[in-house]
Amino acid sequence: MFSKKECFICESLSRFSKKVYGGYICRNCLVYIPSHIQVKNTDKDDLKAFYKEGKERAERFEHTSSYGKLFIDSTHGSFCISQRVKGDKPLHLGDIFFVTELLEVALYCTNVRKVGSRNNISIVCDIRLRVKTDKISKEFIVKRAEKCSFTFQGNQIEWKEPDQMTMFRNIFNQMIDNVRFALLKKLDDIQTIKKAIEKYDEDTEWAIGILFLDKNDLSLERIKKHRNILIKQFHPDLFPNSESVEFATKINKAYNILIK
Repeated sequence: MFSKKECFICESLSRFSKKVYGGYICRNCLVYIPSHIQVKNTDKDDLKAFYKEGKERAERFEHTSSYGKLFIDSTHGSFCISQRVKGDKPLHLGDIFFVTELLEVALYCTNVRKVGSRNNISIVCDIRLRVKTDKISKEFIVKRAEKCSFTFQGNQIEWKEPDQMTMFRNIFNQMIDNVRFALLKKLDDIQTIKKAIEKYDEDTEWAIGILFLDKNDLSLERIKKHRNILIKQFHPDLFPNSESVEFATKINKAYNILIK
């Protein structure tokens, strides 16, 4: 009979805890640890950090479509490779990636082979996903022995990658393109705002100079006072010449810039 062990993360007792460096971790907490982590040789503080990050990602994850062990969340621009799957739900949530952190990603066929008898040949392949971020570079098996369509060209077999995989890869790539397009638009918006701020700063400096104001005192009362003093000195009704009209226009423009 197996004795129950206390999980060092959630402190619950379980017969299905896994031994780690200096303690045990229960199955419920283990699902949030990335698959490339060797839990037996990892410090408990590091495991707690992996668990915290994994759970935070999992709480945001809502899969919108799936293929084998690969689940994508088009809403939040992320995907998950689950080592355990039940129906259409991922049970392992430690390998969730956001598109924004990717350096490289590829979904492709590998290990293409013939199976079956001479009179009943099938061509199958394994589907892999290659993921590279600034933290890891890893390949995952998404699906095994997926059937490929094929034709005979004389004694040679011409095969095509599975149609289902092709369709899913299109969905996957579209999600990546959407996230990157949104990111580029956001960057463009930031540049537009930055240019607007720079223009605003230039206009503000100009307006402060026109009204002979102190940068450290731009109260509404002070702005109005300087504007009224200057407009009286250069009012077109008192000094009907082109220079007075021009400067009065500049005074009013500077005033409107600053009160905004």
